[in-house]
Amino acid sequence: MSVLPLFLMALCVTSFTACSDDDGDGGGGNPLVGTWEESFFNDNLDETIITTFVFNSDGTGVMTVRLDEAGITQDPQSFSYTYNAETEVFRIRFENDATLYSGTASLTGSTLVLRYADTYYSLIRK
Repeated sequence: MSVLPLFLMALCVTSFTACSDDDGDGGGGNPLVGTWEESFFNDNLDETIITTFVFNSDGTGVMTVRLDEAGITQDPQSFSYTYNAETEVFRIRFENDATLYSGTASLTGSTLVLRYADTYYSLIRK
């Protein structure tokens, strides 16, 4: 008989325990927040090119491009961005470029497809 009240109390305590961020994106609901990477082989360069985007929750980020076999990494390019999940409209402005690029960002599972200007990236969450 005395075990039942203890069991009920334990059940109540565990029922109200939760993580502070259940959605795991760390970006206050922004699904782009995190590190994304695309890797492909370029026949003309005979080289694997790896492009990495890091989206921060404050609307900033960094893009880097690396030539894998040569071990060469381009200087990181800082950017600011906005994203509307309902319309999938994505806007990005690189630090040393006055142009505001506008396009779409489609997210399916762990794949993010960015399209803007004449640019297309198919990125995997890292």
